[in-house]
Amino acid sequence: MNERLVRICWFNSLGILLLLFLASLQAGAQSNSFMQGDKHLQFLERLEIMLQQNPELNLYSAKSISRRLAVGISGLQDSSSGSPSIKLTKTDQQNLQSLLRNNAEWVTRIAGNKRTFYRNPANFVETSQPKFFFALNPVFQVQHAIEGKNDDRVHHYAGGVSLRGLIGGKLGFYAYGTRNLETLPSFGLDRVREYEAVPGAGNFNEYSGHVFDYYDIRAGVSFSAPNFLDIQLAYDRNFIGNGYRSLFLSDYAGNNLSLKVNTRIWKLRYQHLYTALTPGFSGRNWKGSFLFTGKLAASHHLSLNATKWLNLGLFQSIIMNDQSGYAYAFPLMFAPMSGLSDKKPAKSIGGIDFKANLARKHQVYGQFLIDQLVLKNISDGKGRWNHRVGLQLGARSIDLFGVENLDLQLEMNMVRPFTYGANDSLSNYAHHRQMLAHPLGANFAEGIAILHFQPSRKLTTSAKFIFWAKGVDSASYNFGGNILKRYSARPSDFGYTIPSGMDGKGLNAQFAVSYELFENLFLDATALIRNWKVPEDKTLDRNTSVFSLGLRMNMFKREYDY
Repeated sequence: MNERLVRICWFNSLGILLLLFLASLQAGAQSNSFMQGDKHLQFLERLEIMLQQNPELNLYSAKSISRRLAVGISGLQDSSSGSPSIKLTKTDQQNLQSLLRNNAEWVTRIAGNKRTFYRNPANFVETSQPKFFFALNPVFQVQHAIEGKNDDRVHHYAGGVSLRGLIGGKLGFYAYGTRNLETLPSFGLDRVREYEAVPGAGNFNEYSGHVFDYYDIRAGVSFSAPNFLDIQLAYDRNFIGNGYRSLFLSDYAGNNLSLKVNTRIWKLRYQHLYTALTPGFSGRNWKGSFLFTGKLAASHHLSLNATKWLNLGLFQSIIMNDQSGYAYAFPLMFAPMSGLSDKKPAKSIGGIDFKANLARKHQVYGQFLIDQLVLKNISDGKGRWNHRVGLQLGARSIDLFGVENLDLQLEMNMVRPFTYGANDSLSNYAHHRQMLAHPLGANFAEGIAILHFQPSRKLTTSAKFIFWAKGVDSASYNFGGNILKRYSARPSDFGYTIPSGMDGKGLNAQFAVSYELFENLFLDATALIRNWKVPEDKTLDRNTSVFSLGLRMNMFKREYDY
């Protein structure tokens, strides 16, 4: 265990948490945020666009929006006049009622009855008292699939429990745990072999027949002062961005221990996030402590409502280890470290982002990431390896062609070779051998189109198309696509474009239908077609189709979108 890391970073962080807790004793609390893949996130994205000028939603550039905030905004009041500002479709009205049922701790009164179980249709067991709220739910997923040219069945079994609560309006807590048994599609198995990690999982066991056994454990405690402060200590994952992907921080990798402090002042929202990360050991044989690993990230995001419809953001993330100065855990972004540390961080990346809501029908967003950029050489045309940047541009439109609840999202992502990479596993932008940002790593260009249609609250359909071009490494050289490889193994310092190396092209097309049989109980059907071709090496070509049928309850759907 790294004692210096523990003393300087986590002791300091927990001290901040205790100080903020004492300040919050006279305030309310946030029980928790929406989890990854929550069914209400699509509605909240629509709501932000329809409201256009809501100062609370516009400040959020993260998918971990608090339940308290969502319920407060659901009053649909115009921020300037205080009167109703939008007219909801019938499906949106039903989604709003579902959101309120599923966040009963923040609703004054929920209609119900005297039954012990499912008194509120959203929760198996629920207790709601003036100073105490508690909800307990079973969690499970059964998914079976047939993959072309594969005699083995693809399946995913998961079972567990979730709970959350609020005590005295001051202390919020949540826990979620499942055990998962999964056989992946062939391209997923290829990914496990390449990265020695199951996507989204931490430690795992592999049994005969390529059956992967792993746990998904998430838990946290949180405090908040309304309209000012949110503090959370959790073992979970985070997402910073407005798109389907994020070039800053995504929820693709496994869970990690984190301390998150969100401060809301005036038109600003500042998030400071400490995370303990696992270095590049294989998930199947890593035996170290999951708390203190010698690798820590300090991430900051500043969000500003520049106008009533335009949000601008600044991002910085610093990876620290034994060889870097832990003074970089100072909770202010871009703070001068002279006098605090004589060492450089293992890795530092930064970026800017924006989001604009237009005409109550459209949203445009983007991110620009900088890992390293030598300005004096930016226009020399030599394709230098140390020009490591990424770009995202995206747009959403709701009620397309006048069809209610027909929404379209288009997104483009580009990341130059060697971005996020380093020369050792303690410095790269990865956790449990999985990318902390984009699942493709680096050295790629990607286009995404998602058509989402919800004709009623119970029925949801979607069509998703992901196209990408990615550079593939040769047997001897690293062309900058796999961020886990040392970039010192590059063949040269010049001549890098997107993509570099062997030119691979891929398509992942998914068509999905979900029907909500009962509150939070879904029947899913999905058809997936995936093609991957590398003209220079036909042995790497993979063409497959997967058809699946599943039943899940209180759990997000397992995605194979890489």
